[in-house]
Amino acid sequence: MIAYFAWRVITGLHHQITYLMQVVGHTRCLIDAGFARAKKLFRRTDCDSMSELQRVFDHSSTTNKGILYDNGRESTWKYYGWKEFLGRFFNSLPGISKYHSFRFHVEFPGFVFVKENSDSAEKKIKISKPDGLQQIPGNFPRELAPLGMSRERAQYLYKKVRPYVRPRCQDELCPPAQTEE
Repeated sequence: MIAYFAWRVITGLHHQITYLMQVVGHTRCLIDAGFARAKKLFRRTDCDSMSELQRVFDHSSTTNKGILYDNGRESTWKYYGWKEFLGRFFNSLPGISKYHSFRFHVEFPGFVFVKENSDSAEKKIKISKPDGLQQIPGNFPRELAPLGMSRERAQYLYKKVRPYVRPRCQDELCPPAQTEE
């Protein structure tokens, strides 16, 4: 994330980014509450398919919305090879877990300003590699295509899980494994 934020500022997508991490022991948030509501409803609901799981999330709270990765038409999400892409231009931040505040500014490309807590002094740390700033492209890295389900996993689901799935959802959740000819 640190290299990604630096890249966004360097490429002009943002003038400044401030990223604050929660203090250890104080990490409960509304997302946790949303999952708790969905989990509570899931326990009381017959759910045998991804579309039924999506409905559980949709009905668990007014703030929850279930989104399927593949809705049958086209993939909803896109994944990029950020780690490999950014690893060519940036070093990792040493001692990252002790910092709770990270700031990036367009006037200091390749640097991150960190603070251990809200009252501590800000420290400037260089994260760009030597000659890394001159090579940074403004375009996105290559898109990663999902690999899909392996044949072994499909066979396992068909043999071990399918008997416990209601017949109306068996072909969607545990289809017969494709055999190689």
